[in-house]
Amino acid sequence: MTELHIDVAAVAGRLEGLNKAREAGLAACRQVIRNSSSAIRAVHLGQPDVVAARTADAAAALETAREALAPYPAIYHAGFLHDAAKEYVEARATAALVADEPVVTSQAQSSSTACSSRWTGR
Repeated sequence: MTELHIDVAAVAGRLEGLNKAREAGLAACRQVIRNSSSAIRAVHLGQPDVVAARTADAAAALETAREALAPYPAIYHAGFLHDAAKEYVEARATAALVADEPVVTSQAQSSSTACSSRWTGR
């Protein structure tokens, strides 16, 4: 193989990895949005167990998306991960406000494991 072929193969491998990460990230972000929407609907229907389950599912999908996209900053910051995260925050904030509980800030959430138990019921 010539040096050019080696370089082309390396670039093709990088693009293949990027494409797989993008597809995995998009699928996970769709799950976040779907679960967050279901959680908000459950808030309005007065179904706290469903709210807890859907927000837990959304949190897991959001983490999956972040892990898939982390090695590729160009797609990590493309916008769809941010949009999914906003939907997740909206679901959690809606649940907290309707339940007359404090809305957890990102600082409190990252510094306390107790917050996750409040939202997932675990």
